Order: sequence, then structure tokens, then C-alpha cells
Amino acid sequence: MTEQDVDEIGSLVEPLADLIKEIGVLTTRWRGDRGQPIVSLTGAVGASPALGTLLDGLRTPKSRQVPHARVDAAGGDGLRELLSSAAEDLVIGPFGRGHPLRFRRFWFLDWLMNQSELEGTERERRAELVRRVRRASGPRSELPKLGASVLTGWSGLVLLVVSAFVPAIVFRVLVSGRVPGPGRVFRWLMRQRYASRQSSDFWAFALRLTDNAKGHRDPDQVRRLLVHAFLQDLRDQYRRVPWRIRPWRRTAYPVLLVDNVRGDGPGADLLRLIAVVRKHSDSADPLLVVTAEDGTCPVELPPGDVVPLALADDALRRWRELPRGERGSGRFLVRIPALSGLERFPALIPEIEPRRPPWLVHRAALVLVPLLPVLASCAWLLQGLRSDCSPVHFGGRVDVSMEDGQCVGYSDDARQFFGSDEGLRKIQGKIFEQNQEAKDIAEGNVGRPQVTVVYLGTLTKPGVNPDEETFAAEREELEGIAVAQHQAKLDAAVDPNAPVLRVVVANAGLEMRSAEKVARSLTSLQRDDPTVVGVVGLVESRTWTRDALKSLRQTGLPVIAPTLSADGVGSVSTQYLQIAPPNLDQAAMVRQYTVDVVRKKSLVNYYSFGAGGKEADETDLYVNTLRQDLKAAFPGGDYQEHYWNGQSLGEVCPKDGQLDGVVFFGGRYSEFGGFAKQLAKDCSGNMPVVIGDDSVNRYMANASLRELAPENLRLAYVSKGSLAFCDRLRSTDDPVRRDFRAAVRAVLGKCDDEGKLPVGERVGLAYDGVQLLLLGVRDKASQRLEDGGERAWDPGLVVPGQLHSTIREVAGENHQGVTGVITFDGDGVVKGKPLSLLCATDIRKAFRSEDDVPKEIYRTGVADSAAPPTPARCE
Repeated sequence: MTEQDVDEIGSLVEPLADLIKEIGVLTTRWRGDRGQPIVSLTGAVGASPALGTLLDGLRTPKSRQVPHARVDAAGGDGLRELLSSAAEDLVIGPFGRGHPLRFRRFWFLDWLMNQSELEGTERERRAELVRRVRRASGPRSELPKLGASVLTGWSGLVLLVVSAFVPAIVFRVLVSGRVPGPGRVFRWLMRQRYASRQSSDFWAFALRLTDNAKGHRDPDQVRRLLVHAFLQDLRDQYRRVPWRIRPWRRTAYPVLLVDNVRGDGPGADLLRLIAVVRKHSDSADPLLVVTAEDGTCPVELPPGDVVPLALADDALRRWRELPRGERGSGRFLVRIPALSGLERFPALIPEIEPRRPPWLVHRAALVLVPLLPVLASCAWLLQGLRSDCSPVHFGGRVDVSMEDGQCVGYSDDARQFFGSDEGLRKIQGKIFEQNQEAKDIAEGNVGRPQVTVVYLGTLTKPGVNPDEETFAAEREELEGIAVAQHQAKLDAAVDPNAPVLRVVVANAGLEMRSAEKVARSLTSLQRDDPTVVGVVGLVESRTWTRDALKSLRQTGLPVIAPTLSADGVGSVSTQYLQIAPPNLDQAAMVRQYTVDVVRKKSLVNYYSFGAGGKEADETDLYVNTLRQDLKAAFPGGDYQEHYWNGQSLGEVCPKDGQLDGVVFFGGRYSEFGGFAKQLAKDCSGNMPVVIGDDSVNRYMANASLRELAPENLRLAYVSKGSLAFCDRLRSTDDPVRRDFRAAVRAVLGKCDDEGKLPVGERVGLAYDGVQLLLLGVRDKASQRLEDGGERAWDPGLVVPGQLHSTIREVAGENHQGVTGVITFDGDGVVKGKPLSLLCATDIRKAFRSEDDVPKEIYRTGVADSAAPPTPARCE
């Protein structure tokens, strides 16, 4: 296989993995059984390898697997043999400890159809069949599969006793279907619609199914009966009633994989019969069918149900979200290109693992339930002892767990904080306090719109000291959220359509590594709380951030990223809005500044990937797209790059006062301190021009890191939100910025007239993100109808899936934010927004007061009311 072939196959792995993930979602059992589709992978070459890859995803090495069976329709077996093979695989697989699936009806029918040599009159044949049924279902049966299927539960025990000790005539009455309990299977056989209409009683029906009566029965009706029995057995096994524990332990729907389906074979017949039986049935069955076809099956489907591999996951997701009555045929044809060599990419194929059963259905729960009051008291005590991440909370919306030594999850209540830094916890406390105020306002006025916004960020890392200020940038974003909450309360006091705002703080852990897990928990939160309208945050452009966007895509919630800037990071979501300029704009500004102001033509980029080191190369979207953009901006030999790992930087020190280029730090802020120290050490007294990327603003926001900076380093760095600094706010005539400054003073005590407490740039960015969401909600609220003279509020009026487009429409082409004019392109990424270079002549003193705030020396982007600075070097 050539390298080109490997690249082509690799490009197909991601959409195949997305399809397998969506199939995993379909197998996950939630509240209510809503039916399953038939997914046909069609392609003469690629379908079977794709089906095999799905099978690998189902065969996880874990102790529990999703119930699944694979049958080969090209093996020469008929329909009955295919179903029998599938039933056996579903019974013997590792799909539940001590709780295998049972096929009472199907196995009984299969046994009946094998009965031959019934001679004599009809009465004699009946008597012989009764003896055989008694013998087959008795305690010494030579057919354990049949005995296990019929003799299950208390009703099976009754039938066992009857078959062993009660005369045959009583046995015939019990199995006639007229007696509850033991006669359940036989009663169903007489009441179902296939092959039983011409029979006066059960034994007449049973005789018509035996091998002796082949010539006197309708083959198609019998095949439908077999499929109907197979599906009904699964319905019965998954039907949850209070007195049966096993169905409650089944958390994953079964999957039937049918390979080598051809137009004239039993596989195609099976699919046709499943569709017919489902059409005639009033209740849904849990079986998910996935097939590999050669493209010759005669089936006509609507155009929307025939999709290429790249769109298959979206098609299934949309079908899954529809009400059952609007789902159409429930069959999809997925066109699979030629696939081979998938074994080269095993790590990219997701594993499908069932959820663990609820603890209440464990046998031990019967013992533990009486102890619940004691356990609740213990949990309350543990909560006090371990308040940093208690799984038990009384009040508020809290869902947390420990991951890699960090408390991740979400909270809207002061009973759960994230992080140990005092400033971080203080601003969370302010948000939770304002949550209670918003709740009180909404309860006092039922017509008042109330919405909930989720802030999703990085608030913890393992091994941090309690007094260490690690997440100053995130603290600034939370400050912006709190300011937006306060402003929402003020707006609501004068505008009946302005909503009050509650905030859920969500922590995705170090470098957003638990973002996808937290996104899944937010999906449950949105399902339980209809006031949740959007997500703001996602502070690092990494692959797991992109995975979180994929997970949030299923909720329909708009996601507004105040600071993400990696090119294409939001391409996986149709609900994504980015208010920070992309890396492409940053690279272009650095190029313009270098050439026009510094009068240099080349750039040396030192980059890093954060805590993961060089191994994080494949996961860091921000650093890698910035590298690509800088390389394009400085063509030819004008661009050099080096991975920063602590090496000497003497080669970039100006020699004889000449260096035709600038030194650029294009990595993560966590390594910038070491880089700055090494540069100051190696180039003391002869420093080059140094520019930092916008990740450096996280370093500049952290006072404890700034205190360790070298004294002799002048730094220019990229800023996305300097227009919201206090000096700009104090001199502006823009009412948006005036209101922002007033709210900052009220909530944070900053931006006062004395200028002692400056505000960080991320405060304004997060504020703008929340205001966009509230702008869309206010537009929806203004469309309410009068109800008895008083406007009634229904959270359902704000449909999260529609809010994204509403925000774009209402914001228009020139929405004025505190950090600049916001206009989105077709991908939801801001375009033409101001980007600045700030100059810090003394890093240690930066942001101590307003006089020490780094000065803007260069700006690009759409002009607004704030006049741009005169371009200058950082001196």
C-alpha cells in the first residue's frame, strides 16, 4: 500500500468514526423506547470492511459489551437459520452478568417447525405433539435452549411443575393461552396476526407449523411470524416494569450486523420482513440493524435517506431527534467508498461501551434502601469534609466528579467551587450570589424572562498550591460573566423583554482535557433545565475542545467562544460563534507590524504546546495553525521556527546591532516565563525585538508570573480586547462601553476615577459573548403574545437550535461590543475585528495600576469610535 493510499484511507477514518459514535448513541438506552433504524452500508468494496470496523468497536475489552450479533447472509443459510444464529450469539455473549437475553417465542417456534413424523388422525397427532411439548419443557428436557426459554420466572416454574406432575389434559388447558402466567407465550402466539387466523385453537395452530404440514401453510406468513417472534422477544426483554429487575439493568440496545446482503438472498428478505413487521406493530422494538450490502438490494428510499459516509452521522442524529411518527421509513443507505487497510488506524476507531446499570437495580440495593437515611447523613458529613468535590449536593444544579486529580463538572451554587485560588473562588461566589438574585426576581414576576448560560473553561490543574494564582485569565472571563449578569439585571428593570441571567460554571480541567465528558453532562443539564440557552467559554483550541463542540452540537445550544482563535476550530459545529479574530488575522498583523514599523523582513518563531510537551503536537490546534499562518505570511526564507524546550537563545541576539528580523513567541503562555528568562540571560544588553502571541496575555494577566519576569525585557504582545481597558472606557462616548464601565465598577470595584484597579482584557471579551446570547433572547422575548394584558414567559419560546441564527440576524453587520465591532462570516467567525499589539516596557509592573497598563502601539481591523494609536516600536 502506497503512502497516498494510506492518506486517502486516513481521510475516511474520521467520518467513519463519527458514524460509529452516532451508532453508539443509538445503542444507548435513555428514558422511553423510541424504536431503531436499519442502517445499510452499501458499496461493493467498502461496506464489509466498514461493518467489520463497527464490530471491532462493539467488541471492547471491557467486562460489559453492547449486545450484538453478526450473521453472514452469504453462507447459504435461510432466514430461519440467520435468526437462530443471531439469537444464539445474543444469548452467549458477554452482555450482562447473569442476565442473558431469552427468546421464548422464537425458539419455541423454531422447535415446532422441526417436529416431524406425526402420524395418524388429527387427534392422534395432537396427542403426540402434547407429549413432545411436555417432554421438551420438562425438567429432563434434552433441549435446554427451549426449556430455558419457556421455563423462566415464576410462571415458568408453574409450567415446570405442571409438565412434570399434572395430567396431560390439564397441561393442554394451561398452554391453550387462556390461563395467565404460564400461558403467556402461547397466548401471544394465538393473538398475533401471522399464520394463526385459520386455527381454532393453539394445538391446531401448532400442528400447522410442524414439518409435516409444510405444504399446508403460507411460507411468507411463517417467515413474518418468525421475525415477529424474534422482535417481540426483544421487546419483552427490554420492557421495564416495577417487578422485573433484568430489563432495568439493560442499558444498551442490541445490534444485529448482517454482512454480505444481496438482492436475491435471505439477508434482503430479512430486512424486508423487519420493515413489514415494524409497520404493522403498535410498539417499538429495540433492535438496531446494520448491514453491509453490495448495492443490488431492491429498495426505494427518499433522497434524504440515501447519504454519503461524510453526512451519515448528521442524518442519523436528525432522525433520532424526530418524534416517532415523523421518522419515515427508518432505513438509511450509507454509501461507503472503497476501504481497506483500516487496521492501520485502530486508535481512531471509537469503542462503544454500555452505560453501567443504575445502582438501584443491583440486588444489594434491596439491602441498602433501608439504610438510605444513614447513608444520606454520611454523605452530608463527607460533603463537609470534602467540599472541594463532593458527588452529593443538596440544592442547586451540581454534577461533579474527580478526573486525573481534578474536580470537573458544573455548578451553579456556592456549595461547589472550582479551583483553590482565592480570586477565582471569590468571583464564582459573586456569580452564585447573583444567581440567587435572578431566581428571586423571576419568582417575583412570572412574566419575567429567565435564561441560563453555561461558562465552560479551565479552572483546575493537578498539584496546584492553594495560594497559587494559576488561572488568572479564567478569573478575568468569570469577572466578565459576573458583570454581564449585573447588567442583565439592570436592563431587566427597564425592559420587560430583557431576561435575568443565571450562570452555570463548568470546569473541563487542565487544558480542557475533560471537555467532552463535561459537554455530555451539559447535554443532560439542558434536557432537564429548559432555561439553558447557550455556552460561553472553551478557552483553549485543542482537539478535545473540538470534540466538546461535537458533543454540544447534539444539544443545539449556541456556543460562543470569546478567545478561541485556531483556524477552523469551530468547523465541526453549526452552532459555533467566535468573537476573537482567527490566527490568520494575527499572523497578518504581525507581518504588517514587522515590515512597516520595525522595518524587518524575517521572523523567528519559538513555539511550545503547554503541559503536554512535544507529545501534544497533534492536539494543539492553536499553536499549529498559527505556525502555518506565520509561514504563509513570511514566505521563502523569511520564516524560521524552533520548538522551545529550554535551549540557549544566543543565536537570535543581535550581532553588531544587526538582526534583520524579530523574535516571536508563538507557543503556550505556560512556557513563556522560561523563554523570557533565557532570552534576557543570553541577550542581556543586546535584546532583539520580541513579540508574543495572544496566549501571552494569559501570562500577563497573572501577577505571580509577572513578578518573576526579567527586568530588561521589553515585550510587545497580541491583544484581542484592549478596547475594553479602563482608560478607553473612561474617555468614550459609546453608551455600550459606558454601561460596561459602570457595571465593572459596581461588581468588581475596578475602573474607578482614581485608576488604581485596572481591568483585564478578557473581562470585556467574555462580557461581549454573554451579551450576544442575551441579545438573541431579547429578540425572541419581544415576539411574545399578550396573555390577559400581561406578557407570559415560556422557556420553550427560546429554541436553542434557532438562537444561533437569531443572534446572527439581530447582530447584523455592525454590532457594537465593548471590545470592538462584531460581524460574523459564513462560518460564524468574527471578521475585521480589531487586533492590537500592546507594549509592556516593564513586565513586572504591568497592570498594577492603570498607569502601568501596557500601551497600545499598533492596531488592525474595522475602525470604530476608538481612534487607533500611532504605530510605534515597543520602547
